[in-house]
Amino acid sequence: MHANRWFCLILWICFTAVKAQKGCSGSSLPSNENVEYLPEPKETYESGLSVRFSCQLGYFGFARFTCSNGQWIRSRQGCEPKSCGHPGDILNGDFTLTKGDDFVFGSVVQYTCKKGYTMLSRVSHRNCRDQGWDNTVPECEVVKCEPIQPAEGLRATGNTEAPQYGDVIEFDCQSDDYKLNGTEQIYCTETGKWSHKMPKCEEITCTPPAIPNGRVRGIWRIYKKNEMLSFTCDNNYKPAERETATCTKDDWIPKPACEEMSCKVLQLSDISPKKYKFSVGETATVTCGQGYRTATKKHKILRPVKLMEHGHSPLFVKKLLVH
Repeated sequence: MHANRWFCLILWICFTAVKAQKGCSGSSLPSNENVEYLPEPKETYESGLSVRFSCQLGYFGFARFTCSNGQWIRSRQGCEPKSCGHPGDILNGDFTLTKGDDFVFGSVVQYTCKKGYTMLSRVSHRNCRDQGWDNTVPECEVVKCEPIQPAEGLRATGNTEAPQYGDVIEFDCQSDDYKLNGTEQIYCTETGKWSHKMPKCEEITCTPPAIPNGRVRGIWRIYKKNEMLSFTCDNNYKPAERETATCTKDDWIPKPACEEMSCKVLQLSDISPKKYKFSVGETATVTCGQGYRTATKKHKILRPVKLMEHGHSPLFVKKLLVH
């Protein structure tokens, strides 16, 4: 009798526990799970009951939700986006993902061209759809510049008829009596414009230069190619190279210039003041080394020597000969 009472009590407890479990509302089914929901879900679902859904367009698999004491629990992984695979590489360009983290449904890739190339296709992006990537892989074409038509007397070397990005055109004059006024080279840039204007050829001429501590001989005039200019230097100055210069396409050769005359100390034991180079008109005191004497052979003591304009004094010359 006692055992029967315990058995009935256990049955009552189990019945009460099952009856106490709550059901789930059909309107509370989870959203945003990429699934196709039932057109008319039931108002309530008993605890423990499962509902299976198919996936929306662009997703694969299915989803199952189970009612557990008033809450919907997803009991399967759910719907995953379909993969479109690699969108395709573009020649002379590249692409980036502008939407999404992988090549799956809903992702978007944007194509761009490398430097010196421009987008030939009207559409430059692709979308990952249910059936794969839409559009086609776009194309890039090289940037082109205007053809080169050199003026009379100007010679152009390079791809002058159909120049494109990176092409270099070199110029020179057809006549040796003319020189370029402008750059010798131009190149086609990434914008489709030439880097510089086309040069021109002009006759080689030279104008008399301003010469510090010197002056041009004759009247001022324009010199033509291979004509010579003559100049002179002021007192105590001499031409740096020679007294004449020739007009060339690189201007005067050699460049007219005057430099100060000076004397250099050579093979002396001692000199006062102590320096290596003296200007015209300066004086110096020379001490001969042991075993040497002055050029006059009359004195062995210090004596002043005036430096000569031609560069060395007689004392210096004589000293070199004796040595």
